[in-house]
Amino acid sequence: MELLKASVSLVPWIASKVAKHLAYPFKVSTNIRALESSLEQLDAQKRDVETTITNADRQNGTPTEQIKLWLREVEAIKQKAVEVSNKYQQQCRCIWNISPNFWSNYKISKRAAKQHAELMNLCGKEANIPVVSHIAPPLVVEMPLAEEMSVSTSNSSNLELAHQLIMDGAKNIIGIWGMGGVGKTHLLKQINNKIYKDSTFSVVMFVTCTKECSVEKIQNEIISKFGLNKSDSMEERQRTILDFLKRKNFVLLLDDLWSRMDLESVGIPTPYGKVGNCKRKVVLTTRSEDVCRLMKVDKKMRVKVLAWKEAWSLFKGQVSEQTIDSHPYIVKYAVDVVKELGGLPLALITVGSAMRDRTDPSEWQREVELLKQARHNVELSARDETVFKVLKFSYDKLRDDNLRECFLHCSLWPEDHPIEKNELVELWMGLGLIDEDDIQMAYDIGYHYIRILQSVCLLESTDNESQVKLHDVIRDMSLWIISNTGVEKNKWIVRSGASNQCRVVIDRKTEKISFMYYHVDGISFPSLNNTRLSTFLFTWSNLTSFPVVLQSQQLKHLTVLNLKQNKINVFPTEICNLFNLQFVDLSGNYIEYVPAEIRGLVNLKYLFLKGNPLYALPIDVLYKLSALKVLDLSPPCHYGEMTQTFESNFFWSLLVCLETLPEFGALGFELNHSLAIEMLSRYNVPVRWLTITIWEGGDGTLFFPSAFLESSQPSKLYSLSIADMEIEWVDFLSTHESKSGNKSSCELGRLEHLGIYRVGMIEFRWGSLDAPKIFFPFLKCITISTCDRLGNISWVVHLPCLRELTVSACKSINRMIHEYEVSEPTFPLLKVLVLEGLPKLQTISDQEIKFPALETMKICGCNGLRNFPFSADNIPAKLNHIWVEEEWWNTIYSQDYLRSSLIEYVRFLYY
Repeated sequence: MELLKASVSLVPWIASKVAKHLAYPFKVSTNIRALESSLEQLDAQKRDVETTITNADRQNGTPTEQIKLWLREVEAIKQKAVEVSNKYQQQCRCIWNISPNFWSNYKISKRAAKQHAELMNLCGKEANIPVVSHIAPPLVVEMPLAEEMSVSTSNSSNLELAHQLIMDGAKNIIGIWGMGGVGKTHLLKQINNKIYKDSTFSVVMFVTCTKECSVEKIQNEIISKFGLNKSDSMEERQRTILDFLKRKNFVLLLDDLWSRMDLESVGIPTPYGKVGNCKRKVVLTTRSEDVCRLMKVDKKMRVKVLAWKEAWSLFKGQVSEQTIDSHPYIVKYAVDVVKELGGLPLALITVGSAMRDRTDPSEWQREVELLKQARHNVELSARDETVFKVLKFSYDKLRDDNLRECFLHCSLWPEDHPIEKNELVELWMGLGLIDEDDIQMAYDIGYHYIRILQSVCLLESTDNESQVKLHDVIRDMSLWIISNTGVEKNKWIVRSGASNQCRVVIDRKTEKISFMYYHVDGISFPSLNNTRLSTFLFTWSNLTSFPVVLQSQQLKHLTVLNLKQNKINVFPTEICNLFNLQFVDLSGNYIEYVPAEIRGLVNLKYLFLKGNPLYALPIDVLYKLSALKVLDLSPPCHYGEMTQTFESNFFWSLLVCLETLPEFGALGFELNHSLAIEMLSRYNVPVRWLTITIWEGGDGTLFFPSAFLESSQPSKLYSLSIADMEIEWVDFLSTHESKSGNKSSCELGRLEHLGIYRVGMIEFRWGSLDAPKIFFPFLKCITISTCDRLGNISWVVHLPCLRELTVSACKSINRMIHEYEVSEPTFPLLKVLVLEGLPKLQTISDQEIKFPALETMKICGCNGLRNFPFSADNIPAKLNHIWVEEEWWNTIYSQDYLRSSLIEYVRFLYY
């Protein structure tokens, strides 16, 4: 009986199997269509994977072994599936697209069904396989270009010719030469971008050279760009670069080379050209044809000035057609201007920008006359001087001598080095080029001057809003003007970046000396006696003591001394004999006390001692400094390495002293008690840079006392730092009762920088979601670091002017933005977002946040974070880079389409 029951239970199973096999001959066309459909789907997935691998390869990516195996399996089964489909199609062609062979149909249908299942299995399998195992820093990076330079026919022709030469197997070193400002750098960037769009070369190295370029500089730039191992040894760096490049197709682009460079010493593999399966090319730009000869180029290519039609088009685009058409005479004068500029692109852009919106014909007539006076026929060897005479047009048409002097002092910074706006304005103030009783007004005028210089292309913007830079040709022109068109060559001496001993040549006419980032083993100056030296800058270098050469009492003209960011540990008493000094900056050194001899600086207006571990300053002597306007004693609290230890009553004595100084306008200082903040309101001493540390009063809440809120002090604050304290709350919008019984609030209308460091706090208190916008209407930069109990920073999301936000080393924060007003724009101007060392951070916000201006993100040490604040369909339009750790990147997304959406922005961090 048991056997019978078992036999009966098998009947349905046997019947289903028999039915399945009997159906094969009748479902042959259905199974073939399903097979072809799955084959098409698998082929599409294969192409997507190959595209991902190709894109990753451009960034030195490596396909995983799993994906390689998957691709081999795809090829094998794809071949079998095609054979089955073809066999069926051949049989159908015999009799009216129908296969009459029952047994053949059975076998084909059965194989089609089996392979369809295998194909679908492979389709599903691919989604769980990582495609790329490693992506290093990109080996080819697209570079930004000025659109106005790209539209000319000659530029397109030059680009096409250069590209052909690079592709030519016989041309291995290509030299592009021409006068300064003719567009060589722009062309080299175009070459870079053209290579970026094809796959001929896997590595492109764009290196900006300078007059002081060295093997070491090029090595460090290549190593930094591609995340290679760093070394103090030139030979080790050479081997590192050689090993990196020797099996790759590469192009080395050297921009603005001034002399012969030994590329083998850099580590560039030789010979150039095609070596085995590798292609090796070098392209350089230079102003000198001799450099092409010294570099033994295989093909020289000269970039010439623009022809009339292109020059006119470029100039008109800068001036604007509206200006050109505003008066019949202006067209005539504009034509004359373009003729005088001789087709030089940089001159056309510079002068055109200066004349934009000038609609008075008499102004145009005067400018034509000035240009004609400035332009002379010169020999070929003086061609750069011709350029300077043309570019000097924009300098000459600055509104006054004061602004022209401001521009010339920009050349005290090194070539191709960014200039901090605040440092530049402070130098102008120290030189007396800006002299205002209101210090904030002085800074505002300085920023205004910078905007004017930018508007006429004498200064350029950078990626960092706090910085500007000088084009190297404009800088050379500036130094040419300073030297009285080359006659007084040592009038201003500007040096940077030297690495060995040197002697500086100074004569009696030397007025300015600038050494920045000047890391030297030894440096010697001749005697400065009887010179007209008025400005001495030696910053960001390795000075450990005051330069002996400045100890001479005969330096009666010296008014500006800047020795910031060195290693000086004793205040140089020698400078106290230089009674004409008006500006002294010793910030960022290791000075502990200021000597009483400082009383000799009776003309001192600006004294910057920020970032020194000070513990003593002679208050009784400060009374003698009647001209003092600015005193910055801000501590180095940003770094937590050094502290200031002034006596407890020092602050009160300092306020009493400074209030008596008739010219005083700005103080930078540290406070450590609520009573100290309240005390500020009793004195008419403007505080511009305030640091609050080691809070000792109250109920665990940091707040601004009502006396302070009701005073004029809040409107003068430019930078506020809160550091090193254990508190529960930061109450920015205080509701403490004032003496009049009214609740007080405060607007920090001038505050642009807010830093919060090493504060054990829970959160910020605000009266409403709108309060931060009212309190911080112009806040541009926020840095929050090492606040271990901080929960979120939702209050920052609607700040109208916030440009940079950095949050680091906050152990408790798990969600950055907790709540915000959905109807208002989020982070309207934020350009830089940095998140570092936030181990519990899980999300930036539960709601979608828009970043309309975001350009750069950095995420590091945020292992709990599993997503970005935007989706693949909502990537910020201005986004350039996302800096992340590779290990973290490999864990956040499993779907390849999300990776492919973000991969072009991702850059990996290497430590």
